[in-house]
Amino acid sequence: MKLNVYIGSQKSHDLIIKVLEYSLRVNSKFDVNILPIFQTELSNHNLPICKNNLPGTSFSFQRFLIPEIMSYDGLGLYLDSDMIVFDDIKYLFDAAESNDQIYLPKNFKETGHTSVMLINSSRCDWKINDIIKLLDDKKLNYKELMQEIKICNSIGTFNENWNCLDNYNKNTKLLHYTNMSKQPWLSAKNEFAIHWFKYFFRCLEEGIISMDMITFAIDNKYVRPSVLYQIENNILNPLNIEQSILLDMDFEFTQFCIKNNWNNLEGNYRVHSRN
Repeated sequence: MKLNVYIGSQKSHDLIIKVLEYSLRVNSKFDVNILPIFQTELSNHNLPICKNNLPGTSFSFQRFLIPEIMSYDGLGLYLDSDMIVFDDIKYLFDAAESNDQIYLPKNFKETGHTSVMLINSSRCDWKINDIIKLLDDKKLNYKELMQEIKICNSIGTFNENWNCLDNYNKNTKLLHYTNMSKQPWLSAKNEFAIHWFKYFFRCLEEGIISMDMITFAIDNKYVRPSVLYQIENNILNPLNIEQSILLDMDFEFTQFCIKNNWNNLEGNYRVHSRN
């Protein structure tokens, strides 16, 4: 059995995509087919004319491309790139037994987050340009599309532990780092960063991530410079790095991130939104 996973992302996310991919594969009993959606031609779609309906990031609308990518056949799981997984995603695919159009965490209406979405592509006839037209014709707005998914009339659900927002406990199946100013690769101040770095260091040890890749990411300001210090000193938890070292290594990078909405370099459309 092959599980198809599609990652909403952009080119600057190459390194964090590797960490997410690794967490997916090592925790699955089945083959996982993973595709970063930005690599597809469909990701170069038009944007809405209305500024209020612009996507929160360059990849916000990518989830709606999945049925077309899959030729409207089969199940596809959408994930944002700023996540790690701790359990077998086969559980999410099992949720599709009810044959709904899509499946979301049970608390999606309360959180407004639809960034873990299982899509039954055979039941979703979406075309991105048609969706953009609905937005431009004011038949749909951004919140209705992204948080309420009003293009669907049949929504199933799965356990909310599959999208834990900036929180981790013994029941967490998927940790989603939604606070951009504290994402572990951008900031050393995240109390749950150790969980991400456990997978990061394993990727490094197994050659999935190379030092060249890390250096490239740092040089292009995709990742904080103090990650190198963690590697050189084998520090799993960045909270253990002395403040003076962080100030010396990361000050300019942090100022750059603040100026660029925390490294949202390829789609800073709506600074108030992360969906």
